[in-house]
Amino acid sequence: MEETINGLLRDSFFCQDIEPENNLREDLGIDSLSMVEFIVELEDTFGIEIDESDLDPHALQTVKQIYSLIGKYVED
Repeated sequence: MEETINGLLRDSFFCQDIEPENNLREDLGIDSLSMVEFIVELEDTFGIEIDESDLDPHALQTVKQIYSLIGKYVED
């Protein structure tokens, strides 16, 4: 799951080195519109629908938090 997410981040935001502690905004340059598009891409890739209550922008600041979010909906 993590490698899939990293691959999507690399493809979507042209980042080579993805680390769990990377800040989505500061390190990867993801703005709010890009984040919405990325969430849709994650949903499509994993065949899930993320509940709105899980999409608090303050709770999604690092790559690791994206892993945790997707982990709630996907079993490895």
